[in-house]
Amino acid sequence: MGYYCCLKKDIIVSNAFLYGMSVFETILIENGNAEYLKDHYLRMIDGLKKLNIEFNVKYEEIKEKVYEYIKENRLTKSILRLTAFEQGYLITHREYNYKEENFKEGIDLCFAKSIRDKNNPLTYIKSSNYAVNIIEAGIAKEKGFAQALFLNQHGEICETNCANIFFIDKCNIITPKVECGLLDGVMRQKIIKKAIDLGIKIMETQIKKEEIYKFQGAFVSNSIFKILPIKKIDEIVFDISDITNKLLLYI
Repeated sequence: MGYYCCLKKDIIVSNAFLYGMSVFETILIENGNAEYLKDHYLRMIDGLKKLNIEFNVKYEEIKEKVYEYIKENRLTKSILRLTAFEQGYLITHREYNYKEENFKEGIDLCFAKSIRDKNNPLTYIKSSNYAVNIIEAGIAKEKGFAQALFLNQHGEICETNCANIFFIDKCNIITPKVECGLLDGVMRQKIIKKAIDLGIKIMETQIKKEEIYKFQGAFVSNSIFKILPIKKIDEIVFDISDITNKLLLYI
């Protein structure tokens, strides 16, 4: 794995290294193109501001360095990570590992043991304080599930360890509202807009754990795999709906 690091000063003794005071974005590289790079940059800047981290690197520099990195590492389809902190920024990448059968058959989710705190400001920032997500992802995989689904302190659906979630109710899409305790994903925003453009009714609301059995379908989204159908959550089985397949064609 290659990397590019731009530092204004030593990072070792810093809040970024010692306390996780940094933010990051994961960006799909498709045919050498960094998809939605400007959207990711803007969300990154917003997260830095919320953490009171001074960061004066303009989008034009980030774009230039990202595409230099893509060229130098000969990336065609990959997952690029951009991490920003007071001392500078870091560009790394890892292999794209989602398979065709994941999109055709769907994935299985289990409920996380940890609670997603809707009152914690870090819930709404893609910060490097990511240990809980990693722990819950590991527990899920040990149990044979692809992702872990978080509830908040009121028993409401939030998000998985790496994605936003949507449910299909007849011809409508239902998704947890941001205030329930989730990261407003770049792809989440794209899906909501595309659904509206396609004339699909979409509702952002609170969804209780005990309510999900009534939905006919479900899918998760993030900027890397875009949309993945959900086959089941614990023992609740879902069909891959026509709406999910329709969105897959346009996203």
